[in-house]
Amino acid sequence: MLIIESNDPRNNPYSIVLSGRGAGATGVAIEQELKALQVRVIPDDRVEFRWEGVPIVNAEIRDIRGRLVHRFGAVPSAIWQWDIRDVPSGTYFVRVETATKSVVIPFQIVH
Repeated sequence: MLIIESNDPRNNPYSIVLSGRGAGATGVAIEQELKALQVRVIPDDRVEFRWEGVPIVNAEIRDIRGRLVHRFGAVPSAIWQWDIRDVPSGTYFVRVETATKSVVIPFQIVH
C-alpha cells in the first residue's frame, strides 16, 4: 500500500494498493492454500468477514496510519462480524494471520 499525504481536503491521505511479482522459489512446500477473504457490509452497521482456508491464528483491523482499531484474536468460525456504528469513516485494513502466512485487505467505511 502506498499512502500519499497532502493538503487535498477530499483525498488525504490518498492510498494506492500495489502488487508485484516475486522470483520463483527454490523448493516446494505443501500446505493448504489460502482460499479467500471476503468483506461485505450488513445493513445494520456491521461488516462481515468470511474466510475460507486454514485456521486463523489472529485477525485484526487497523486504520490507515497502522493503529490497531479492533482485535478479533483467533477466529473459531469462517464468518465473523464487526460493529461499525461508532467507527469513523475512513480507510481500514483487515489482517488475517494463519500459522505461516498473512493476508491484508483494505476497505473503506463511509457513513
